[in-house]
Amino acid sequence: MAKSNYSKSLFEAKTNIAHEFFSDSNPRARRRLIEILEGALHCYATIGFDKTTYQEIANACGVTQPLVIHYFKKKTDIFELVARYIRLNFQNMAIEAISKETTAEKMMIAYNDSCFEWSQKFSQHAKVWALYYYHCGLKPKYKKLNTEMVTLGEARILAILEAGVKAKEFQPGALSVRARMIRLVVTGMLILDNTEKLPVSRNDFISECREEILKIAKNI
Repeated sequence: MAKSNYSKSLFEAKTNIAHEFFSDSNPRARRRLIEILEGALHCYATIGFDKTTYQEIANACGVTQPLVIHYFKKKTDIFELVARYIRLNFQNMAIEAISKETTAEKMMIAYNDSCFEWSQKFSQHAKVWALYYYHCGLKPKYKKLNTEMVTLGEARILAILEAGVKAKEFQPGALSVRARMIRLVVTGMLILDNTEKLPVSRNDFISECREEILKIAKNI
């Protein structure tokens, strides 16, 4: 299976979200926006949503409060864009890992492993993502946004399944349902990884998740 055929569909999802952060042609403005998002993300992860004020964000990223307000008129706008920013980082890691592989099975394994690598490498992102899930249950606006973002993730999984069927690595049938099941398995195990003491070593836990999603992928 040629990597180039798959890369095009992979990077479409990345480009759609990245455009929101880099649409401004001014490099300094783009850099400042990312700094503010990182500062807000740090505050959400360390002191929580309610205690995160404009001033706390300004202190965290070393700018003035008026500058933060200049970029974000409402605090809820910051939280929403932080969620998109987290998802972008998450997607970037998955895309880069998947794009290195040449078979569907290896792509699926790369997707699984990159999710847990993201959780470990960006632990504050993982904490804030869990906080975002909580707020999705409170505000329909966030639930709608989350649905849009996870749909992009499912599309990537579906693309791997379709490539696997074409290469006769996976069995055909109900691919959209199986893509959703794989996403739910990985999401659930990521939540366990971040909120519970694991019953086995982390490496074994990741391997268990890998085995489960491959069973779904192969429809066995």
